[in-house]
Amino acid sequence: MPRWQQPPSAQAHEYQPRLPSDNALDYYLVAARSVVGDSLDTSQPPKPEEVRWVESNERAFRILQQGAGKPYRWILPTTPQTGMPTPIYGGFRRLARLVASRVRWAIATKDGMDAVRDWHVGVRFARDLQGDLAINYLVGVAVEGIVHAPIIGELDFFSSAECRAMADMLIWWERTPDRFLTVLEGEQTFALQSLDEMLPTGKPEALLEIIRGWNMDPETGKPLEPEEPDEGDEPHLLEERRRQERLRPQLLDIARSPLAYEQLRQQLRQAIVRHMQDAFRALRLPYGRQLQALRQPARDLNTPLGYLVDEMAPLTSHLLRVYLRQRARRRLLIAHLLLRVYYLREGSYPDSLHRLRLEELIIDPFSGKELVYRREGDRYRLYSVDENGKDDGGRRRQPGEHPVEGDAVPGDLFLTWDGWR
Repeated sequence: MPRWQQPPSAQAHEYQPRLPSDNALDYYLVAARSVVGDSLDTSQPPKPEEVRWVESNERAFRILQQGAGKPYRWILPTTPQTGMPTPIYGGFRRLARLVASRVRWAIATKDGMDAVRDWHVGVRFARDLQGDLAINYLVGVAVEGIVHAPIIGELDFFSSAECRAMADMLIWWERTPDRFLTVLEGEQTFALQSLDEMLPTGKPEALLEIIRGWNMDPETGKPLEPEEPDEGDEPHLLEERRRQERLRPQLLDIARSPLAYEQLRQQLRQAIVRHMQDAFRALRLPYGRQLQALRQPARDLNTPLGYLVDEMAPLTSHLLRVYLRQRARRRLLIAHLLLRVYYLREGSYPDSLHRLRLEELIIDPFSGKELVYRREGDRYRLYSVDENGKDDGGRRRQPGEHPVEGDAVPGDLFLTWDGWR
């Protein structure tokens, strides 16, 4: 189970924020617990029931608004694997939908200044969340996407000054240090602590618990509980079961030797640290080289070391892919906003993104080159090349497509439909 899906400890449930506070996190927690109901409607203009939902949650938004202007620091938990209670993460998403509903409502009532103001609150909220733990980061990414959606869908509504104000906020975000490094640091600490909890020093019998966790008797290999017939099981599940059967006698031998057990623990620790060092090095590389430098190493899953490292090592390549994709989206939105500013001033779109004077912010994180921008008549196309690092001609990845022989699926990354405006 991925780290960000594991259940939180009791410490997070016991934490009770107090307001007023000098920490934005306390406001976010209280606001998330204050949201009443939910709205998944994204229609424009908002339907009457959504407007009523927004009005009924004015208090939750005001609390969120107060927090968005304060310094943020992570004070939960005392150990990396302690997440917040699952309902709070759901509450954060509902807060994001509340912001998006308010933005759509402001647009429907022709109040661009209110739309920008509420969007700004949501952006600060999303930015604060994107650090410390993998689950916090991924929820923060989801919050950012929800908050941006009504802006992207109604870009032509906004004035030049409003577009400039939103672009300036995102430029500030892109040019100030983010907290993604804290996510990797938290993942490393969590992985090493998980190792110590799963395989404590001097307790080789812990390996027997791993085997029992496979619903398998360590000595005989027989199921501890009746199993359903294999017919109809997914092929990868059947292969996993066979792999566990091959690993059982190997783990049993190690469990009988305290020296072999300690050697396995040290090898696992070294492998996790090496894996994370690779991630830290990749993060320092120029855009366009990071994912290539962080290909998951091939591991022999039929050996105890390879199998357990694969289970315990953080999913850093997935996190880095999400990180680069989110930064690409942010840069695309900055460019879209400033292209509208340019159009309203000049009456046409520029021939090149260089006319926007964005300097390094027109660089695509996936290629290390400029975002793809093509002008055709009174329209333009703008996109990122996405994780394969190649310009696929504005091709949108199709549902159900999967990588071939480990390569990324061909396709480009857009904010607007097929990249056209």
